[in-house]
Amino acid sequence: MSQIKKRWPIIAILMALLITVAGCSSSSSSTTDPDTGKHSDNWIAVHGGEFIDTFLSNPGKCEECHGSAPVLRGGISKVSCFNASCHNSSSGAPIGHCDTDAWNSPASHGARAKMTPGDDSGFSFCQVCHGTPNVPFLGGGVFGPTCFIGCHGPEPSPHPNAWLPDDTNMHTTTDPGNAPVCANCHLHRNKLPEDAAAKLPPFTPAPDGTPPGCFNSTLCHGVLGQHPPGWSAPTIHGPVAKNAPGGTSGFTYCQVCHAVDFSGDGSGVACQSCHGIAAPHPSAWLPDDTYTHTTADTGNAPVCNQCHFHQNNLPADAKALLPPFVPAPDGTPPGCFNSTLCHSAVGVHPDNWPVPTVHGPVAKAAPGSSSGFFYCENCHGTSFGGGSAEIACESCHGIAAPHPSAWLPGDAFVHTTTDIGNASVCAQCHRNTNPGTPGCFNNTLCHSAVGVHLDNWPTPTVHGSTAKAAPGATSGFFYCESCHGENFGGGSSGIACKSCHGIFAPHPSSWLPGGKYVHTTTNQGNAAVCAQCHTSNPGTPGCFNSTLCHGAVNVHPDGWPTPTVHGSTAKAAPGATSGFFYCESCHGENFGGGSSGIACESCHGIPAPHPSSWLPGGTYEHTTTNQGNAAVCAQCHTSNPGTTGCFNNTLCHGDQ
Repeated sequence: MSQIKKRWPIIAILMALLITVAGCSSSSSSTTDPDTGKHSDNWIAVHGGEFIDTFLSNPGKCEECHGSAPVLRGGISKVSCFNASCHNSSSGAPIGHCDTDAWNSPASHGARAKMTPGDDSGFSFCQVCHGTPNVPFLGGGVFGPTCFIGCHGPEPSPHPNAWLPDDTNMHTTTDPGNAPVCANCHLHRNKLPEDAAAKLPPFTPAPDGTPPGCFNSTLCHGVLGQHPPGWSAPTIHGPVAKNAPGGTSGFTYCQVCHAVDFSGDGSGVACQSCHGIAAPHPSAWLPDDTYTHTTADTGNAPVCNQCHFHQNNLPADAKALLPPFVPAPDGTPPGCFNSTLCHSAVGVHPDNWPVPTVHGPVAKAAPGSSSGFFYCENCHGTSFGGGSAEIACESCHGIAAPHPSAWLPGDAFVHTTTDIGNASVCAQCHRNTNPGTPGCFNNTLCHSAVGVHLDNWPTPTVHGSTAKAAPGATSGFFYCESCHGENFGGGSSGIACKSCHGIFAPHPSSWLPGGKYVHTTTNQGNAAVCAQCHTSNPGTPGCFNSTLCHGAVNVHPDGWPTPTVHGSTAKAAPGATSGFFYCESCHGENFGGGSSGIACESCHGIPAPHPSSWLPGGTYEHTTTNQGNAAVCAQCHTSNPGTTGCFNNTLCHGDQ
């Protein structure tokens, strides 16, 4: 008994150790059993979060079994946190962590730190080793060095001192899930550098207790959706996005909330949800589209480079508009006109390009991919101050504009032949105080609305049809002369036809049948005005009586071109001098001109011996045409087989 009494202290100590070891032996669990101290089954998977919650607030809890911090090499449990199966680097950090040279690179550990918080990513992951319970990232945590000394300084934080959007390493790609850690310093913008704060719009802080978030007025940024009213309209947010990159403009500004790849990360709104593609522009924005890329500041090229490097991902219709080019060498900084993206290097104009009569007409033409003032702006800048070409218009023109300093109608080079589609560029200098879309003749720029004409009067298809109509109080060439003068030199209006048409006449310089605008639809009553320039022979001016351009129509009477004269003959029963077959004898089987060289289309508007519209409600109607002409009608109107007739289902009408 005495022997037992002597050995009891030793036995008690051994039993205590056994109980302790049993309590510290590990299987796994998300919590620790309060009675035995054992971890339960899924401990390996979840111990990272448990460690953060338990160790940082109560270091002694882990030290009881695994040994004193910061080593935790096993203690009485003989289970080290840094065995071959777990954390095995010599520094005590997670596997593959500080022992590699790559980890010290910002690009390596920075990307991991900025990711969504998890067991091995996010600021909270860094905080396990590099933080303390009270001052995150200052005390060096359990094992690691402080973020404050030697690396990130001068503030103890998991980011460089400066990481605004313009800096080498920037915060805009940080997952918003890290906001609770950011809140340690930046709650309601606390400790935000002055230069950073100056770039942010003001906001009313969120109520206390609001969970920290990047865009809910708890940290640095205000609540999402604080764009101006109407922001979703392309004409509102588009120009801001296309402006030069800055704190509140440019594609990089959009990336702050909508993610580097514009997938929506952060704001939750992907560009694709509206634009149709994952890009800060509509799916089609070529020069001829509603919204065009030609007004985007060239400083946005690095963002465009994400998709369009060496014309990658460029639609086929866009590529077709571009001349081929040899791609710039790898490493060339992205630019709009240096063969790195879509366009070739600037300076591919012809050798004689500086001659005004060469580049001038191109600039004055309708806006397009290779013409118009917008085309000039691509290289010479929105204000024509030089742009990417570094050549200001002023260096030749004398003023910062795409035209000579004087180009009124009496000058060597005149503005009156400039396409009115360029008006929005002219508005940069010549805009008056009147509201409205810039236009040459709508009181927004230099010229008032043309007399009492409609706003769109300068459009050829609008005023042209009125001028070519039969002479009257509000139509015909005589009507034009009432304001523009008998010789169309300006008259009381002071606006000569030449200023737009290029010649002193109420028609474009070329309006033959093959031209865009043709004279063949001009009412013959205007012949007296045409005679001011086109008289050939004496007599009452007429289109087909040898007094102007055309001779008397074969052996037809003088009034033959009049529809009521030749029309009734053509519509009569076929014969030697009547009917459609009679017309074909000179004008061709398909009425394309034949031996006469005069196609019906030149007057009628269609290749047929009748006006384009001659239904019963039209001025001239087909219902008085002799049915013997059906065979000619069948050249166009055949419906069913059989002997052609007007009322037997072979042409237009069914059986009577």
